[in-house]
Formats: sequence, C-alpha cells, structure tokens
Amino acid sequence: MRGKVAEGVLDKFLKNEVRYMGNKIMIADDDPMNLLLLGGLLENNGYEVVKEDSGVGLLSRLNKESCDLILLDVMMDDLDGYETCRRIKEKWADLPVIHVTALTESAKLKESFESGAVDYIKKPIDETELIARVKNAIKMKEAENEIKRLYGSLKEELSVASKIQTYILPRKFLVSDGVVISSFYTPSDDVGGDLFDIIKLDEDRFFVYIADISGHGVQAALLMTAVKSTIHMLVENMIFEENDLSKFFNQLNTTLCDNMFHQNYMTMIAGVLDIKKQTYEFLNAGHPALLCYDSTRQKTLVCDSKGALPVGWISDAQYLKKDQGVLKLDSGMTIVFYTDGITESVNANDDQLDVEGFAEIIENVEHEDLCLLLPYYLKAAISEAGYDLSHDDSTILGLQILPELENRILIDTKVFYDYMSASLDENVTILKMVSSLCEHCAAKVLEWTGDEALSAKVDIVLAELLNNVFVHAYKKKNKPVVVEMLCDENVYLRILDEGPEWKPDRRRNVVEIDVDDLNSFAESGRGISIVQSIASSFLRERYETTNETIIEIPKGDIHATQSEYCNAVNE
Repeated sequence: MRGKVAEGVLDKFLKNEVRYMGNKIMIADDDPMNLLLLGGLLENNGYEVVKEDSGVGLLSRLNKESCDLILLDVMMDDLDGYETCRRIKEKWADLPVIHVTALTESAKLKESFESGAVDYIKKPIDETELIARVKNAIKMKEAENEIKRLYGSLKEELSVASKIQTYILPRKFLVSDGVVISSFYTPSDDVGGDLFDIIKLDEDRFFVYIADISGHGVQAALLMTAVKSTIHMLVENMIFEENDLSKFFNQLNTTLCDNMFHQNYMTMIAGVLDIKKQTYEFLNAGHPALLCYDSTRQKTLVCDSKGALPVGWISDAQYLKKDQGVLKLDSGMTIVFYTDGITESVNANDDQLDVEGFAEIIENVEHEDLCLLLPYYLKAAISEAGYDLSHDDSTILGLQILPELENRILIDTKVFYDYMSASLDENVTILKMVSSLCEHCAAKVLEWTGDEALSAKVDIVLAELLNNVFVHAYKKKNKPVVVEMLCDENVYLRILDEGPEWKPDRRRNVVEIDVDDLNSFAESGRGISIVQSIASSFLRERYETTNETIIEIPKGDIHATQSEYCNAVNE
C-alpha cells in the first residue's frame, strides 16, 4: 500500500516537474525574508529560482544566463524596480517582468506598466495569486514565442513563394523576333496578384496581356498562379482568327467563375501583337487604359477602347469583337501596360496619380531609343514625384517593335543560349555561346566598317565582359544578358545583366598587369581591366537589380589607345 502511495506521489511530482521543465524565474528583492518566502513558494510549485538582492545584481546575472520570467520588487535601495525594469526592456525586450509591490495607488501602478512590467503582485504575497499570475505570464511568453516562430516560418515560406512567383512571370527583358519588352513587378506584400505574359502564336504574332486579380497577399498570389496556367492553356489551344479575342475572354470568364473565383474578379487587357502589320489589337476588361508614347511627337496617348466587364465578375457576361481596340505601332511608338497600383498611388496630400498624371510622367521621363529600362525610369520618376507605390501590387510593362537600323543589332543571350546543344557540359555551353556571340558581333563590325582592328577589339571586350558575367556573377544561374551594339565612327556596346552590383577598379594599363594580378579583380570582375584599357569610355549604372554597362570602343591601334588612357588616368 505504501509503495502505491509513494508511486502516486512520485508520478504527480514527475508530471509537475515535466510541466515546468525549463521554467526559470529570477527574483530581485533587497529584503532577505522576502527572497526566502517568494523563492520557497515558487520552488514548492516546481520552478527553478535564481535570487538576487539588488537590481544591479539582477542585471549583472542576466548578462550571464537567461530566464523565463522576472519577479522584481519595486522598492529597492540601489536601483528601484521601475528603473531596473526599463533597463531590462532596453536589452531583453521579450522578457516578461512582474512587479512585486505594496504600493497600490493608481499612479504607481501606471508607472509600473509604463516601465515595461506585464503584471503586478501585491504584498503580502498570496500563494494562489502568485502562482496564477506567474503561470499566466509564462503562458503568454510561450504563446508569443510560438507566434514569432510561426511568423518566421510563414515569412520564410512567403519568401520561397515570392521567388517561385518571380520565376512564373516573364523575364524582365525579352528580345525576340523583332519585339522588345521590359517590365518590373513589385508586390505590396511578399507575393501579389498582378500577372502578365507574352506568348508566341505564330511567326508574326504574339499574345500579350496584363491582368490584376482583386485582393492582395497569399490568396491573390495563389489565384495568380492558377489563372496564369489557365490563360496559357487556353491560348495554346485556341486559333485567333482575324485576331478575334471574344472567344478567349468568354471561355476564360466561364472557367474562372465556375472553378476559381468566388469573391474575386480580375481586370485584364489582352490582345494580339502583329509584327508584320505593326498593330496591337486588344480588348480591355475593366483594366486601366493603355498608354502609348510617341517619341516623334513626344506625347503620350491614352488609348481608350469601349471596354467590358472585369473577368470573373458575372458568369454569363458576353465579350464581343466590336469592343476591341487597335493600336498602330509606328516607329518610335512604345506601349505602356500597367496595373492600378501605379495610378492609384497617392502622395502626402492623399492625391492619386491617376491615368493623366502617369501619362504626364511618361512624357517627362528620360526616353532612350529602346524601352529596355523604361519601367525603371518610370518607377523612379513616380517616387521622385512623391507618390507611394507600397500600398498595392505595381506592374509596368513597356513594349515596342524593334526599330530597324542597318548598323545595330540587339541580342538576347538567353535566346542565343537556347540554340546551343543541351547535351554539352554547362560551362562548355556557356563558353561556346559567348564565343559564338562575340564572333557574330565582330563579323558585323567588320561587315559594316571593314576595320579588322575594330572588329578584334569588339571581340575581346565582349568576351571579357560576358565571361565575367556568366562565370563569376551568375555562377551558373540561368539568367539572360541583353547585348545592344551600335556602330557609327566608333562602336557602342550596351549590356544589361542581373548580376550583383559592383564598381570597376581604377583603370590600369593591361600591359602592366600579369596573369596572377588579374585575380585581384575578383570583386569587380576579372578581365574588366582589359576592357577598360581598350575602351574610350566605360560606364556602369545600377537600376534596382539590373546592371547597365555602356562601353565605347574607338578605332585605332589597341596599344596606342592603352597608353592614352593610362596617361589620362595619371593626370
């Protein structure tokens, strides 16, 4: 019988010990009797107790070991409980503190909470009240820790989801079959509901769209993924006779209403870009109007169409061909697609940018011959004008038909890479791709100018720069590089890459650099010193995650050029 009783007591003790395993409480009180009483009550209830007789001693102990809770007497000689609590919160903000006090005036209790205490216990100590308040404080701390753990896990998962969503969207730059497209996408949270794509239909036509799913965050992002796959499937299985978009919109609306959208809807502009006819025929389903910048007149046109209801709003909505609009894309015309996160952004006076305001920004922003960096310029101009883009998902997409110039070529290295044999080792494939691209550009320079020396310099400069990007910056990541080459008296190279940011080292004469010394350029790019020795100018700018490198390569003897540059640097 005694054995059974002892076993039961031991079982209860072990359960109690497991329950409070790891719960350490520190007590600070300058009265030895209070320390003895308080510590005894806590230890009898299974807590580990650490005792200190001053606030200074407590702070010193906290620097050496951790605990789960602090019981802190308010009235102490060296450092009172209020100041001790404030100092604890400055360094250990998440550590709960309970004040032990005989003072019950509201002003004193207010000061206690203002100093950072989560609760208070009145003297004389009542054991039931003490243990109840201690348990509650520890449970609250454990709950907060669990929330932080779950939040951290969620943030990590959202970060992964954000990367996946980035992979689903088209690349920032696309140069293909006479079309130049550039974009940026910024969700208001880690993920968002904007989507856009360009899908090749045949030799001359592309299906180009932009859309915005209602809502934000995870729900909109999950829908975005499903909707994008649905759109791609519909487009691939549909024949757009005479660019009639009504069948596509009606089928998409039915699919979304029946299977995906319950409380959501989607605004959308979708259409067929015809390279041969130089037209974009589109239908607007509740989306902000297209904007078209005419570089000849330096004007932005608001391209209103009859429009229709957002997709997924009403299941029996009918989309008609007569509601389509047509844009004629003459040379120098750029279409700007965007979502309402742009036009609904507000400034400090709570004024919206709106469509007309965005059209004015497009007119005033810097424009280059190609729209490759236009979205970045526009985003920067919107921010400089005082408008906040952080409250909604924001997307800008620039599109133009590549103007034909006899002395210019534009190469998307991702497309070039696809032409290479997939069976080759990756490093060998990249080196062969770079070599082939450089030979292609050098041959063009020779064809245009008949200057073998200039052709050789282009070959060297491109090889050094591109190998640096692919081998050292990308490190086998499958990312593109866009190369633009323009030739008049000299050759101008413009390279866009998504590698890390770096600044070129001080230019030095390549003749003075031995092979081992080239390793010192690992941070800013091996071979860049060679490029700088040949080039008459070398400029590198950073636009968020994109690097732009502009190089001018002059005619003339390479070694003479090197001497000129070194002399200029020394001066």
